[in-house]
Parts: sequence; structure tokens; C-alpha cells
Amino acid sequence: MAEAIKVAVRIRPFVPKEVDAGASTAIAVHGNAVTVNTGSQTRTFGCDHVYWSVDPKHPDYASQDTVNAEIGRPCFENMLKGYNFCVFAYGQTGSGKTHTLSCGSREKHVGLIPWVLEGLFTQHRAKFKSDELRIWISYMEIYNERMRDLLSPGRQTSDLKVIDHPELGAYVPGLTEAPCREMDEWKKLMDFGTKKRVTAATNMNASSSRSHAVFTIRAQRLSGPKPTGNKSDHRKSLSSRVNLVDLAGSERIARSGAEGLRLREGCAINQSLTALGLVIKQLSEIQREGRPRGRSAYEERMKAIPFRASKLTFLLRDSLAGNSRTFMIAAISPASTASHESISTLRFASSVKRVKTVAMQNVDKKDELVASLQAEVIRLSELLGSAASGAAEANLRHLHDDLAERERLLSELTKSHAQQLAEAKLLQGAREEVMKDMGLTQQDLAQTMGIDKDLPCLINMNEDPSLAGKIVYFLPPLQPISIGAHKDNKIVLQGLGMPDYLCRVENLGDQGVVVSTHQTAPHEARVCINGSALKGQRKLKHHDKLFLGRASALRLILPEAARAVGQAGSLLPISERDAELLRAIVPEDSRAWAELQLYLEDLRERLGEESGQEIFETLIQASNLVDEANEITEA
Repeated sequence: MAEAIKVAVRIRPFVPKEVDAGASTAIAVHGNAVTVNTGSQTRTFGCDHVYWSVDPKHPDYASQDTVNAEIGRPCFENMLKGYNFCVFAYGQTGSGKTHTLSCGSREKHVGLIPWVLEGLFTQHRAKFKSDELRIWISYMEIYNERMRDLLSPGRQTSDLKVIDHPELGAYVPGLTEAPCREMDEWKKLMDFGTKKRVTAATNMNASSSRSHAVFTIRAQRLSGPKPTGNKSDHRKSLSSRVNLVDLAGSERIARSGAEGLRLREGCAINQSLTALGLVIKQLSEIQREGRPRGRSAYEERMKAIPFRASKLTFLLRDSLAGNSRTFMIAAISPASTASHESISTLRFASSVKRVKTVAMQNVDKKDELVASLQAEVIRLSELLGSAASGAAEANLRHLHDDLAERERLLSELTKSHAQQLAEAKLLQGAREEVMKDMGLTQQDLAQTMGIDKDLPCLINMNEDPSLAGKIVYFLPPLQPISIGAHKDNKIVLQGLGMPDYLCRVENLGDQGVVVSTHQTAPHEARVCINGSALKGQRKLKHHDKLFLGRASALRLILPEAARAVGQAGSLLPISERDAELLRAIVPEDSRAWAELQLYLEDLRERLGEESGQEIFETLIQASNLVDEANEITEA
């Protein structure tokens, strides 16, 4: 039976930037209706669930636990019954999408993704204890229409692609699918994938992830007695898949003020979101006009929908129009300054609400699929064998690729679960080696390695809240920590302006933490403390910010100092003001800034304070870009 996609609207709290701007509340909630007042117009939108998460003191306040219970519980309950599920979060940057899906590892509540995974394990033990539950996890991001595997420990050199198979549907060849038996295993996988996103953003010199993240859980529930010895497994099997999608910000480019690289990022993001919008529009039109008479007419209408216009829509085709039960979370701000973006998000949500999917129970037919793939392998082998010597090279290459992919699929399907677990153990070992260069969270280290929580540490800063504070580098006493691009450093950082050896940080115990430039660092190497260029050695204070090269920013955390000033959590994400600092900071030794300052005071006198300030802010951005361009050309 066809079911409409369920739409939930979540309104996040005000952020400091909105409070400072004097924004008022533009959102009102009445039951399952959301009203937005822009000042010039008022629009009301209906939905299935509304979560008012603005003020904890409000009688209708909806916590993360409420969201998890109303969306997460149906998700894992349907999965255990063999039904596919999808949850995708849509909204402008900073509207609370990532918080709803993931939250933070140090926050009181858990996000939807970890809650669903925990629910799968606990519900299975409570209701299906005699059955065997197998779970696999994959994690990917789509950045500028390029797809990356976030669970692969190796360096990915080629772009992943989406392939359509008549029985498997849309899937990604070569994407890591890691089996998990315990909750600790998926936590490690999720942490690794998140850290890989952070370092990728740094290496690309991007201050924001600006990518779509897709976290997929595949489950298989086997009922009946386990086979003994080498006997075939004939247990009843139900399989399911859930896609949990954190979409990039949907704000309009003109409103975001994007330029240069960020503009190109915005265009690529808008390409996939525009494709998503077109797909939803055409699907909702089919529902509104009524299904065409005759199977062939309906199939022709469905073929015309541009799922292949982007990797995102192609990957989510079944979740949007096929075998799935789907939820959309529309994340919006309550502020009057974001009212137009809120209306845009809710207008899109209204279109999504008209789309229907047909979920079917997935009874495993592995034997039939293996037989079908074996037949395809034989057919493709015969086609290659009979191909004329003068056949087009492109056609031959296409046949070779198809044959190799069918053979890979066949190999994966015929592997035993024990083989998959053994391979996963080797891959996890490789991930742990990579993690040594990436840093572990304080919680991970304290739990698994007995690290003292009072140790000073450096945490990564990022303009994107979902990537800030995710990597932690501890500073053991009297152990100099070298920083640079070379693999021999204790902290290995990549990206623009990062030499092999840049600087050293040392915890001197009672004497504090000091930073000094490395003796082999080039003269133009950039180390700034709160915007001031480092000369020689300097003692650091709690919350000092280190800007290293052109793409890395770290913040010092001194746990004892944090407690002294009453900070409950020392590893909080960066504030809105920190984000502005990341965007605007210009070091004292900036050559471009030094030259521009000669003219700045004269311009201010001629243009007046207000116009002069606008030019001042523009010149700050220009100075960073000029310095980066000089560094690229001199490299």
C-alpha cells in the first residue's frame, strides 16, 4: 500500500549571531501547523510532526529524545520486520540538521543515527533473542558531485559512482560495507568517518564540509536453528536498509554571499539540491494528477523523472519513489532574519509530503540473485569472446568493466559471514593506524587507553559546527609534539601552506604549554596565535587559537583553567565569534595587509566610518586570498 512521505519540522534555538542582530521570533506553532511571519507576509504550512526545540522552559518543548522516539523507533522497528527506511534532513546551514542526526559525542543526548543503531541491538535482544541479527554499515559523502568513502582507510584516488542493477537497484561499487556485531564497533566506525570528513575539509582548504553525508545501515534477521558443520544455511531471512542523509545547506547563493571556491561549492550543492527539487516536483505532480492508466504509461512517466541528474538523487531513488518508508526532517531557525529561508524549506517540505512510496517486506532471495549474477557473468564472457577484433575500444572496455563488476558482486555475495568479519577486523586495524595521525576524541582515549582527562590538548576549529571539536591531540608532559606535513611528526597536518616541519608544542607541566617555530621551518611559514605572528617561543593560555599554514586552526584546552572559570565542558564546538575569526583573521606578517594599510586610514577619512568599515572588511578577505595566491605561486 502506498504511503506518503512523513514530514517533521524541527525549530532549533536562537544562536548568538541572531541574538546579537536583535532578531525576533518569526515562527508560531499550532498543532501540526507552522506559521512563518516575514513582516510583509504570513504563510502557514501543515506537516506530520512539529518539534519546538527553541526554549526548554516552553510547555511544548521537544528534546532530542522526543525526536528519537517518534522517528527513530519506527525506523528500527520497521528494519527488524524487513522494511527499508529513509530519513533525510533538509534546511539552511546551521539550522540543526547535523545536530538532529548525530548530536555531539560529548552532549547529553544522542542523535538519531546512534539512537537507531542502539535501538536495533536492544530491540533485537528484547523481542527476537532466538534470531541472529547481522548489521553492516557504510558512510559516504558527496562533495562537488564527487563521492567519497568515509570508512576506507586508504587514500581514495578515484571518484565513486552509482550503478543501477535490475535486482539490486542503485548501489555504489567498491563502497566499504563494514559488518558490526557490537555497539562499540559502530561507534568506532562513525568516529573514524567523521574525522575523515574533518581532515578532507582541511586538505581541500575548505572551512566547511559543504557536503552531503549518507550513513547507511543494512540489517539481516535470520530465524531458525543455525546450520551445523558445512551444511547450507536455509533459515528464513529478512533484510532491510536505512539511509540517514544529512544534506548540505540549502541557502541561496546570493544570500550566503559566496564567492570563489565557496561559490563553486555552492553551485555544485545547488546542482544536487536542484535535482532533488525537480525529482520531488515531478513525483508530487504524478500523485496530484493521479497515476496514469496502464502500467506502461506509469513506467514512462517514472522514466522521465531526472533521478540521474545528480548522484544524490540517483542513490536515493528507491527512498524517494520506491521500496521504502521515508521521513523528511525540515530544520528551520525561529529567527526573523532567517524567515525567507524558513519559508523556502517549508515550501519544499510541502511538496515532499505529497510524494508516496510503496514499502515491501524484503524476504532474502540470495540464491536467486547468485544464480542471476552467474548467468550474467557467462553472458558477458561470451560477448567478450565473440567480439570482433576491430570492435570499438570503448565498447570492449565497457564489457570488461561490466564483467569485472558482476564477478566482484558474485564474490561478495558468496562470502561467508565469518570471512566478512575477518576482513573487517583487518580493515579496522588499518583504520586505527590512520587514526594515530588524525587524533582521537578525549572520550575514546579515556575509555580505551586510560589517558588522564586533565591533560592539556589541542582541538580542531572549523567554521562548520558539525566538524568543529572532532579531533583532539593530547599533550603529554615533557614530550615535545612536532607539527607539520611530514609523516615523522607527532601531529601530521596537510593543506595549503603546511611545510614538512612547522612548529613544536610542549607541555612543561607546572610551567604551562609553550609553542615555538621549528628550526627547519621556512621563513614564510605561517604560525599565528590569536592572529599575531609567532616569533621564537611563546607561552599559551587556555583557549588560545593557533592558525597553522593556510588551512588548519587548533584551540588549546587547559582542563584546570576551564574548571577555574566554570566551564562545564572544555571541548565545546567553536562559537559564532570564533567562526567569524576563522573567516576574517589576518596575521601581523601578512604582506598584502601591510601594503593595504598604507591606504586604509586615508580611505576611511574620505568615505566616512560606515563605508570605510565595509571596505575594511572586504580588504581583510582580499588580504587572505592574496597571501594564499602568493603562497601557491611560490610553492
